Amino acid sequence: NSLRHSIVIRRRTGPATFAPPIEQVLAPVAFVDVDGDGDLDAVGKQAFRNLRHDGPSAGVRVQYGQGFAGTGGVVPVIGDVGPFRPGSSGVLRLRGGRGGADGLLILGGTMLDLPTPVGGSLYASLDLLLPITLSGPVGAAGRGWYDLNWTLPPGIEGYALFHQFAIADPGAAFGVAATGGLSVTFGG
Repeated sequence: NSLRHSIVIRRRTGPATFAPPIEQVLAPVAFVDVDGDGDLDAVGKQAFRNLRHDGPSAGVRVQYGQGFAGTGGVVPVIGDVGPFRPGSSGVLRLRGGRGGADGLLILGGTMLDLPTPVGGSLYASLDLLLPITLSGPVGAAGRGWYDLNWTLPPGIEGYALFHQFAIADPGAAFGVAATGGLSVTFGG
């Protein structure tokens, strides 16, 4: 016999004004900020959505394309942790690379799908190339990683940015392993 709670949600619309109350009945285990929007979400055995930002205003990330394997046949993976709105902070991540390897973070304003002469495809236009070095045990297959912390500036809402990592890897077919692409569209 589970204990049920009824909570009343009043979203603030101004300094001293609120939207009409919304009542939700639930059996929460805890209240935590699951979706990173700054308000607490009920967590339990059932799914509840309590979103301040939803749809285009939330920002969207999508992985696309196929990565190209490196040492040990491991394909590195790109990801991003948001929220993706002006003033928000997050982390762009690479996992599964060769530990200690050098590489490039490719950032572009255009999504691509161009086969390369070294295998795999180029998924982001070459607008900005940032040299990186992976952390992790040197030479270890799939144990290399890289994190880039970021904060989004004002005025970026509605823009999209395309990302990909390329990693120098002697175990890759042509000496280069790569992630697939990552598209991030910024909300408002």
